[in-house]
Amino acid sequence: MFVYGVCVGPSGRFERVLNPSLMRLGLGPVLVRTRQRSIFDAYNSILDEAVTRWPNAEGVVLAHEDLEIRDAAFEARLRDTLAIPRAGVVGVVGGAGHTDNWWWNSQRKYGYVEHAVYTHDFPRGTHDVDTVDGLLMVVAPRAAREIRLDGRRYPGFHGYDSELCSIVRAHGMRILVTDLDVFHDCNTLDWSRPELRWAMYEWMLRWRRPDRLRTRLVWRTKRRILRLLSASGYSMPPDSRDSSPSE
Repeated sequence: MFVYGVCVGPSGRFERVLNPSLMRLGLGPVLVRTRQRSIFDAYNSILDEAVTRWPNAEGVVLAHEDLEIRDAAFEARLRDTLAIPRAGVVGVVGGAGHTDNWWWNSQRKYGYVEHAVYTHDFPRGTHDVDTVDGLLMVVAPRAAREIRLDGRRYPGFHGYDSELCSIVRAHGMRILVTDLDVFHDCNTLDWSRPELRWAMYEWMLRWRRPDRLRTRLVWRTKRRILRLLSASGYSMPPDSRDSSPSE
């Protein structure tokens, strides 16, 4: 048995996307966290409850609320992958050989996942990576017992996948990507906002202007871009720019 955990926002996407797919495939139990200010704290509490209530669980599946699981053999595939020696975290897409926190800057990328507005299509199969994308992270029993995120130092909703995978690797466990049939029904505007925040922040750091003028220029440009995206529904794929935080 696998335990499923999700941090739910006010968009209603859990009720529309993830939960119906879990019910259709008969997957569960499901631990839900709402009204959270930090996904780090939410995932820590899910792991705490999962290992306490179901100590013999085969793993904890941390999934985004807008992820649809389509694979009828989903848990069978997870069992096969977690049976690999020292498996710590399993994901659907990720990368190896990156020097920052973002897997899409990796030298080698693996996995396949279709998003609503673009597709990640890299070599398939089961591969060792440094980091998997946070839209789906299956935590092995040992990692679920031993690993917790640092919510005090890194609050918010970005970078949790990089931190979890880094800690798991530091404990001598492996991060793996494998073939799983899922669909990421992401909202284009919601996804674009954090990407643009990060892009504008990096752009601001590279400017050599007084802080006040630099900040004013950044936010003026950001507002214009967000208005255009809101009107058009367009969203830039992560691989189209240097860096883009996962959500």
